[in-house]
Amino acid sequence: MLANKLVYLRTAVKSSVLRTVPCVVSKNSYLRFSTVNSRVWNEAANIAKSPEFANVQDAQASVATTAAKIPTPLSSSPLNTLETKENDISQENGNENDVSQEKDYEVTTFQGLRDNKLIDPLISKALSRTGFVDMTPVQSKTLKPILENENYDIIARAKTGTGKTLAFLIPIFESLCKTRRESQYMVKSVIVAPTRDLALQIEEEIKKVFYKNNYGLEKFPSMSLIGGVKMYDQIKKMRKIRPNIVVCTPGRLLDMLSDERLANEFFRFVDFKIFDEADRLLEIGFKEDMEQISDLLNTLSAKPENHIRSLLFSATFSKEVRKLSQSIMNKPDFKFIDTVDKNEPEVQEKIDQKLVVVDSTEKLILESLKYLTDKVANKETGKYIVFVPVTTFTSVFANLFKNILYDNHLLNNANINVLHGKLQQERRTKTVQRFKKSDDRMVNFLFCTDVGARGMDYPNINEVIQISLPSETANYIHRIGRTARGSSEKGESIAFVTKPEQKFFDVLAREKKVFVDNKIEDFEPFEDKYNIAESVKSEMVKNVDAWNETFYSLLGFHRSSVSEFKTNMTALAQDCCISFDKLTGGTKLHVSPSSINRIFGNQLLRQIVEYIDYDGPLPRDEPSRSRYGGNNSRNRFNRFDNDGQKKSRDYNNDTRSNSGFSNRSGFSDRGNSSNRNNYSSRNNYSDRNNYSDRNSRTEGRPRTEGRPRSFEGRPRSFEGNERSYGNKDTRGSRDSD
Repeated sequence: MLANKLVYLRTAVKSSVLRTVPCVVSKNSYLRFSTVNSRVWNEAANIAKSPEFANVQDAQASVATTAAKIPTPLSSSPLNTLETKENDISQENGNENDVSQEKDYEVTTFQGLRDNKLIDPLISKALSRTGFVDMTPVQSKTLKPILENENYDIIARAKTGTGKTLAFLIPIFESLCKTRRESQYMVKSVIVAPTRDLALQIEEEIKKVFYKNNYGLEKFPSMSLIGGVKMYDQIKKMRKIRPNIVVCTPGRLLDMLSDERLANEFFRFVDFKIFDEADRLLEIGFKEDMEQISDLLNTLSAKPENHIRSLLFSATFSKEVRKLSQSIMNKPDFKFIDTVDKNEPEVQEKIDQKLVVVDSTEKLILESLKYLTDKVANKETGKYIVFVPVTTFTSVFANLFKNILYDNHLLNNANINVLHGKLQQERRTKTVQRFKKSDDRMVNFLFCTDVGARGMDYPNINEVIQISLPSETANYIHRIGRTARGSSEKGESIAFVTKPEQKFFDVLAREKKVFVDNKIEDFEPFEDKYNIAESVKSEMVKNVDAWNETFYSLLGFHRSSVSEFKTNMTALAQDCCISFDKLTGGTKLHVSPSSINRIFGNQLLRQIVEYIDYDGPLPRDEPSRSRYGGNNSRNRFNRFDNDGQKKSRDYNNDTRSNSGFSNRSGFSDRGNSSNRNNYSSRNNYSDRNNYSDRNSRTEGRPRTEGRPRSFEGRPRSFEGNERSYGNKDTRGSRDSD
């Protein structure tokens, strides 16, 4: 009797001699064999059934001894990684051979997927030729559920740089192999990426892994649909190659789907839709586009309802991502796979993070330039990505660095590339390809904005250098995630920030559990070996207009992030203006009057007006008007005197008197209570229709048509609300919008 030592023998006969033999000897234990010949198999079966072995270890030792006596070595046969776990033994009616099998096993290699018949031999061959053997944790946790069960959608959360791309490309090609004879000339899989560069990178990955290493997979063509390229040329190419896979950005895909003729020509037989970097798609503002894309694909589909399968991959799983998943998933059920531990930081542990805190924006620029110049001078060859906050800063800062290297005869040792969203698509593509293929014997720099932070895979990045802050905490994670990707051993990251910007890292630690331990607050300036301070000043004086626009954009960037990072906008603005003055040799930052409401506002303008070149009207400092009490009073309880009696209203000293209010609202008489109770001009509103003060403010523009300005619709300030036109010109805000 086998009882608790039942052996489940499952053999996969590959020839008359070779067999695959996983042998389970006792409950919750298994003995795995790797493609042994029939003599080893027979001996293993006899040993496992023998009552003299009380445990698995003894059986393993005996089988290993027997296998060593076989002339053909085990290593000469291909490995099989199938693992079969034993379940409870059913012994009903005395039948000792009834076995209940559990098929939930873990696969950690691509060959294991092939052995379990989860992927086609064409795909397995391409992966093995590429050199992929073991799967990353993300791939091992997502591929098997996606491939085994097609009845539910998948939402996967994974860190950046962990192999997410292959996790959705392999299921796509497996589906294409299964349906190779169905709708051969139609789009069957749609991949949506947040940026053009990421879409092109995914297309390049398809060619490199699948087409290049197995020509049999070229019968499933792919192409990219992105902005910046003529749509006519893309349609012409689609009709020529008839792609089965399209990698696209939301805008261009929506253009295609919105054209009924093109949509019916290409997109009626879609099986898969994949949203890569879904959290980034939401941040950019593509939520409605993604929902519309999903609805259009479902409407166009010639197959049954809920046929299209959805895969959503994201580095974070916020409330917004959850809401999006509910609106774009097609299957009745979906499975969420989280490959990140809740208590684990979202960045790779292999990245060494450093933080350098300087006193001002002036020092930020000078010290970062010294750091970069030393890299070139010391010939620290490799690839470096330099992230800067805004587009204008990217170009002028890269040109400044290039001129410094030229003046010091160091330019021959470095390659400088610039990438930002305002470049033409053809130039962006060439820049990315040039940087990826750059010579490792040179010092290679890529100056870019956050357009190069998400999902982009640049091989062998030595260090990520950040100048100032990213636009959000998630982008910090994606920025430093460009290094230590995949199997890289380690990576480095350094960030240069000013003192007011330090609060960003408190938010980063609280929200993302990312801690920067190596923080240098009492920073001693780098040695200026190449007279960089003078070079910067001379270059900025030559290009003062470009740098004025750059600092102005930098102020706008800080303004947009104040509420999220809780930074001090006044300190940031004063620092930028003073630093510009010093770097340009006494030239003040020019600010146009039309930008006051958009960037500064009256309150901030008062605090920095002495540091800028501003030729517009200054905000008026008027006393605040309160509903209760006299001048500048904000206490609602001062309506009563010392005896507890209600005070009588003194309209001569009240802030609502004629002198303080008539010019703003156009009411000719408000001075006494009788006129307020019996307001004679309430019906005709002759003064309010003229409204000389309004016309002067809006430069003679006609009054906007709308509802009649009845008594109930008069300005809030008439009711005593503190949001009067003296404190905040709401009409001006609306005009600027």
